[in-house]
Amino acid sequence: MDHNQLTTFDRIVREGSFSRAARELHIAQPTISARIHALEEEVGGALLTRTNHGVQLTALGVSFLPYARQALAAMLEGIEAARQAR
Repeated sequence: MDHNQLTTFDRIVREGSFSRAARELHIAQPTISARIHALEEEVGGALLTRTNHGVQLTALGVSFLPYARQALAAMLEGIEAARQAR
């Protein structure tokens, strides 16, 4: 699990779409799909389901999302602390 996977997951949830998330992150949609697939492999199941109207969180996705966001926040805080220490 890495920063890019967590950022991608969070952005898909916020945008409600793989394609909008890809545009916002300036990466190709296959890259988005690969990141989510790898993340789902690590957590042991599907986090999102695609629908005609975008994406929806699965029950696993709902339970994982707050932890993904906490991890992202901790990473950003750590980066900022390291910058200030210089």
